[in-house]
Amino acid sequence: MRIMKRLKWLTGFVVFIVSGMGPQVTHSALAGSPTEAIKETIDTVFAILHDPVLKGDEKKEERNMLLRKTVAARFDFQEMAKRALGPYWKRYEIKQEKFAVLFADLLGAVYLDTIEWGVKAEAFYLHESVEGEDAEVDTKIVPSNGEGLEISYKLHMVEGEWKAYDVLVEHISMIQNYRSQFYHILGRHSFDELLERMRKKIEALRKLS
Repeated sequence: MRIMKRLKWLTGFVVFIVSGMGPQVTHSALAGSPTEAIKETIDTVFAILHDPVLKGDEKKEERNMLLRKTVAARFDFQEMAKRALGPYWKRYEIKQEKFAVLFADLLGAVYLDTIEWGVKAEAFYLHESVEGEDAEVDTKIVPSNGEGLEISYKLHMVEGEWKAYDVLVEHISMIQNYRSQFYHILGRHSFDELLERMRKKIEALRKLS
């Protein structure tokens, strides 16, 4: 798989769109564990994609809404927004909420735009590590028409639930990828310009989905 496809996986949350058939787990995925949390989301997304009731263009809006809701339930978008902005998060405290909402919308829009990349793939759950209220789940995604990708989820405990705050594809952090883009813009333009660029990107992606 070429580097552009890898980056498309990285920024598109396509890591979730995988087959739940026959996953192989080398670390016990007990109920309530980080691995079980990730697998639950993967299985739900897969079920939505293959539900005959949700097939067709006329069901696209309903299907996309369910997909966004499923992913949103597993990700801590507020924490992701904070980490993606780094020191700029505190500097623009009055606009934190606007940025967090737009960032969540952006990730959702990119996710829906790239969803077809992983419809026919299989997930292998390789390893889980837990340190207090932080965890990492290592997986491998093997699409039917390409080489496998190593994907790791970084999670932390939020109100009794495991929530993901970063995804690493082939050891490349999604949050660091966005952070470098935001820093580049903020080094040359205002925060309002960043927000406007995000809005335009979301609008463009939604027209394609």
